[in-house]
Amino acid sequence: MSRLARKFYDLAVSEGEGLGTVYEYMVKYRLLNKVVLKNEKSKVLIAGLPEKYGYSLDFISFCEENNSNYDILDERTGKLSVLRRILKKSNKNPGAVRLCDLSGIEDIYANKSFDLALSCEVLQRLSPDNQIRYVRSLKNIAKRVILFVPNGDNRCHQSHSGLNGVKMQALIKQLDITNINKYRDAGYVDMPPWPPGVKNNPLKGGVGRAICNISLSILRVISAIEPFYPGLFKLKYAHLIYTVW
Repeated sequence: MSRLARKFYDLAVSEGEGLGTVYEYMVKYRLLNKVVLKNEKSKVLIAGLPEKYGYSLDFISFCEENNSNYDILDERTGKLSVLRRILKKSNKNPGAVRLCDLSGIEDIYANKSFDLALSCEVLQRLSPDNQIRYVRSLKNIAKRVILFVPNGDNRCHQSHSGLNGVKMQALIKQLDITNINKYRDAGYVDMPPWPPGVKNNPLKGGVGRAICNISLSILRVISAIEPFYPGLFKLKYAHLIYTVW
């Protein structure tokens, strides 16, 4: 995990983010590894970029690590433009990077076009009707879906981040409305030891590298412990809720 922590740090810095994003990427990586078989070579859709924090480079890195083909969608021209610059600079070559109304994904892709659809920090920025359409579209075009949404029960996260939250019960209700009756898993992740929005510049020099390495080691330990936190603690302090179906 030491190599991964360093990789996630480099990814976060390239996105203009800091150690909070590194931690998020670490805990999401653990979850993805439980759901997606290694070297599956799946066809993956990254169904929208985060509203605020980063550009889902962790999803992109995961796809490349597993030799998966992947497409990227978003409805914001500016966000896609920055992503294209980041990808070009890092020599990453995805499939399509499309400007797309996220409530109309089925207009582009046919039934079960993808083995996996990934989404983080997307659902909460859509209107209620478009949230339903978005979830239904993901269900129809992908065999499996992993959805990460800001935790609506963490008021501190909402006030610091400025993001709308979604409560677990509301998300499960949406799955029921779209006839997704048997989701595989649901829970809470991402409880870093600081509030959202904290950023840092790349640490240089011998002292800087030592501080960075210590910070990453602390994050590795905390991320390994996180799955064992009590449920009520996760409900109140997790930044993200997730569902897998």
